[in-house]
Amino acid sequence: MRYLQITETNDIYNALLSFSECFPHLKEKVTSLYVFAEKLAYKAEVYIGLSEDKPIGITCFYANDYKTRCGYITLIGVKSNCRKKGIGKDLLCFSIKKMQEKGMQTVKLEVDKDNHTAIGFYQHMGFQTLSEIESGFYLIKEIVE
Repeated sequence: MRYLQITETNDIYNALLSFSECFPHLKEKVTSLYVFAEKLAYKAEVYIGLSEDKPIGITCFYANDYKTRCGYITLIGVKSNCRKKGIGKDLLCFSIKKMQEKGMQTVKLEVDKDNHTAIGFYQHMGFQTLSEIESGFYLIKEIVE
């Protein structure tokens, strides 16, 4: 898989629309998808995973909290026809590597309570429950080498 970083708001917005099947609850969590894309463009890193130049995955993460050295994965998604092929694992490992390069020592993410597949995946990848919220769980993993 090849990774393409996107930094422009319109490109991020279009990517979010393209991967909307991966994030069915996103529109409930953000007031505006375009405003969310603006925030990602300004503060996050967004990468599209490509296979044969076709977008098959997306990862969006923050690696800019130099006080706590904790990165935050806000979105990871894989097109439905590309699942169960290790692409999610590749996206996660790529994101963690990028965070390590920026000096992050832990990584957090939020997962919906009803997303049992994702919960199992993240636990398999070494994440532990940090806390429970109404809609899901915050998970954390140390990434110090």
